[in-house]
Formats: sequence, structure tokens, C-alpha cells
Amino acid sequence: MRLFYTIFFIFFISQSYACIIENFSVIAPSYNKATKAPEPSVKIFSEKYCDLAASIPNLRPSVSEWLKIEEKSKDNNRRMLAWQSIEYAQRETKNRLDSICTSSKAIVNVGQINTEFSKEFVIDHLLFIAETMTNMNLHNDLEELIEKNKVSLNKKSKDNVRLWCTAATNRIISTVRQLN
Repeated sequence: MRLFYTIFFIFFISQSYACIIENFSVIAPSYNKATKAPEPSVKIFSEKYCDLAASIPNLRPSVSEWLKIEEKSKDNNRRMLAWQSIEYAQRETKNRLDSICTSSKAIVNVGQINTEFSKEFVIDHLLFIAETMTNMNLHNDLEELIEKNKVSLNKKSKDNVRLWCTAATNRIISTVRQLN
């Protein structure tokens, strides 16, 4: 089953849809093959994505309610306009980045992989992160937030979102292979 997930994510990597890496360096969770202990990059990755998620403001309650109403509308045009709005992009990007943050913190807290359960736990979270990072909507929404100055990134990060996503997700897949 893990092999299937690995092959499945390799397919999505080729499309390289969504990722943000600060300072033009590839950061991805990885483990030392010999000791099965997390590399320092695990904590750095967690901090970067948690900081990015925290930098995106929550929607005001009235805007959030408006978006929910529009998404439930029977009028296809209203639903489409809601899904194309900057508010939708902001909500969805924040939710996805919060999910990456939560999973990466869980990996940091596991520490050394010394049981089958801890190994499965880490692999599940790594695959979840890879799946979330390769989500086409995250990439599109994140680009829209960058264009509208809702997310502040340096010039190199803005110009290389897809490239660094691919590299980071490739490293995650390599880590999953090492752990299997």
C-alpha cells in the first residue's frame, strides 16, 4: 500500500503544484537513515510553514458567513464567483497551510522512530504533507494571495514556487522510501 502511495505522489510531483520555501532554499522533512532520528530540517520546515500559515489572517466572521452562503447557493454563478474570490483563496490557503503545520509539528514531536507505530505515524504525516503541497488549488490560491499582497514573500520565493515545491516534495518521497 505504501508503494502505491509513493507512486501516486510521484505522479503529482511531475505536475509540481504548490509549495513555498523561504530564502530560495529547499526545506523538507528528512530523517537520518542510520539513527532514524529527524534531521534539523524537520523543525525548520515546521517553523517555516507554521509562520506562513500564521501570517495569513483569518476571514472576518461576516465574510466567512457570506462565503458559506455563496458556496451553498443553488445558483451556479454565485458558487463559481465565491470559489474564484480572494476570500476563498485566503480561507483555503490558510486551512491547507495550517494542516501542513499541524502534521509537521506532529512529526517533530515523534522524534526518533523506534517502533513500527512511530514509523507508520511519520510516514502517514509525510504523505499527507506531500499530498497537500501538490494540490493544484493550493498553488493557484497561494499565487493569487501573493499577487494581492496577502502573503509576503521575498522575490526569489515568489518566482520559484513550483520549482521549490517539486524539490521539497521529492525530498519527502525520498524520506518515505528511506523509512520503508
